[in-house]
Amino acid sequence: MPRDRKQKLDGLQFEWDGIRKDLDSDHWDQMFFELSQYRVINGHTNVQPWAAEPRVCELLAWCNIQRHNYANLWAGRCSPLTENQIRQLNQLGFDWTLPSADSNVQDSDEEWAARLELLRQFKQHHGDTNVPRNHEALGAWVDAQRIALKNMLEGAPARPGQPRMTWERFSRLEALGFEFAVRGSLSSDGEAQKVSHKSQ
Repeated sequence: MPRDRKQKLDGLQFEWDGIRKDLDSDHWDQMFFELSQYRVINGHTNVQPWAAEPRVCELLAWCNIQRHNYANLWAGRCSPLTENQIRQLNQLGFDWTLPSADSNVQDSDEEWAARLELLRQFKQHHGDTNVPRNHEALGAWVDAQRIALKNMLEGAPARPGQPRMTWERFSRLEALGFEFAVRGSLSSDGEAQKVSHKSQ
């Protein structure tokens, strides 16, 4: 890095140690252990931002760094996050969704999983996931998943009544062959009127 840029960052009191800590596997392991303990005590890994203790605030910051690193990985950008670290966090039930202002407005995982099962049954019967918009149980839901993914990728908060999208949900839909970007609309029989593209 050019010296003048480093001096400008130093002038802004840029935290160089934070970068080195995040790349240090011992520090990562220590923070992961603290997150594990937080889960034992609280029953979840959603570290609360209003916690006053400095150590909990540091844990929250670390969690958000992991979310950003994961998002960078999915976007094809450089990320220090390893497959093993992702696996460890998934085993804890870590929510990869970046925090939003409306994070209290969320649909339940049970309800979402029930709809996914309906979509799986639809695919078994029809051979694809091209649910027509007038389908009573799934029409609005599949559209909402596309909107939720778009909001997540753009960092936009979910609107009241809209489901959230997480990387886990994205992966489960993608594994089912769900088409996230559908050009044109689907007719009442589920046929695409224009060319559709499967998610990359």
